[in-house]
Amino acid sequence: MINQRRTTNLQSIEVLSIDDLFHIESDEIPDNGIVEDLAKIIETKKSIDSMDLTLYTNGRRLNRAEKIKSIKWEGGLQFILHPDVPTWCIHFKVNSIKKAGHISFPYPEKNTIFDLLQKLNERLSLNDIPNFRELEFQSYGKLNVDAQLQTIENNSMIKIKLKFEKNVYDQSKYVLVNIRIDGEEGFSLYIKYSSKVSELKWLLACRGKKVLRLILQNGVVLDDDKTIMCYPIQNRACIEGHKGALGGVSGLGFTFADITEQKQLVLRFDENAPRWRTVKRGISFKAHCRNSYCEAGSRGDWVIVNKGFGVFSFGETITSLKCPACGKRVSRAENCGFFDCKWRFRGEKEDENEGLQECGDRVAMNDAYYTFAESNERWIYLKVEAREKDREFQMRKKNNCN
Repeated sequence: MINQRRTTNLQSIEVLSIDDLFHIESDEIPDNGIVEDLAKIIETKKSIDSMDLTLYTNGRRLNRAEKIKSIKWEGGLQFILHPDVPTWCIHFKVNSIKKAGHISFPYPEKNTIFDLLQKLNERLSLNDIPNFRELEFQSYGKLNVDAQLQTIENNSMIKIKLKFEKNVYDQSKYVLVNIRIDGEEGFSLYIKYSSKVSELKWLLACRGKKVLRLILQNGVVLDDDKTIMCYPIQNRACIEGHKGALGGVSGLGFTFADITEQKQLVLRFDENAPRWRTVKRGISFKAHCRNSYCEAGSRGDWVIVNKGFGVFSFGETITSLKCPACGKRVSRAENCGFFDCKWRFRGEKEDENEGLQECGDRVAMNDAYYTFAESNERWIYLKVEAREKDREFQMRKKNNCN
């Protein structure tokens, strides 16, 4: 007799939202599970009612009854929170590490100041969970960690002083690494074995330590797409970070248009436009096909690659697009556009003193293609959420963009 053991074709599923990035591990996914099970896992992990989530993959909205194993997860899983869910926004400033920003809470009545501390720890990527005993709120004074979040008004500001105590991590899931960047004084942080190298870079960027390359002591350069467990990284291993690229090329991140501009370019539709400029609802990217055997590429023409709805991390998305005419990979996209949808973004530019930038909902109507002026902004990271508009505005049709 052969003993049956639990198996799955998935190692893990990357989950992305406008505010978050995490993984659902394979041992959390039930055998013969459906998409509804993933929604329940997100509910447990993030304390968000699963009924308030809309789930996407590769720009396609998922049916909750779909079998998990029947779905191609190369693009990960994205979730968008229903716009009617009440949220509470808390602004924060940490002078000791020169960080500022804000955190949004769905269902504020269910949260306490302690929940705020947990989110601050995730956002600031601190080495250990800080032992906050009290926080100082502008206009409110000091509040205990057990106080309800709604004790303070929406959009309040907090100033934070950090106090640390030793925190015990599960050594089977986390590893403590020592980071030194370009000869500067080193520091330590915990990282999950299942985390990608790109996530480690993200943690460093959140601390103001922006690096392009991470190298082990044996000279191995860490690959962004691989997980920490792919390398012989043991507890307190040393990792060198470098801000410059090989060959002396400096910089971090990628080049893309400035989508922070309030004024968008509006391109009207033309029935005579080529088929590779067909626009569908949601977000799409503008790129050039370099395939000389392609109808579009042979003309040096630009194409529109539709991605639909969901949450998109641009650093990865813009390098994995395929030409709608020939199916071959196109050049790196450097601009995007929207049609018949709502969208918002969060990102940080490389040479900005403003830090994190984000915007609330913007609307692209169904009468034109809304895009941006060509520019060469350097981004550390950029995420965009594109979602369907209110039902009364939806029009299910294709349009061609000249």
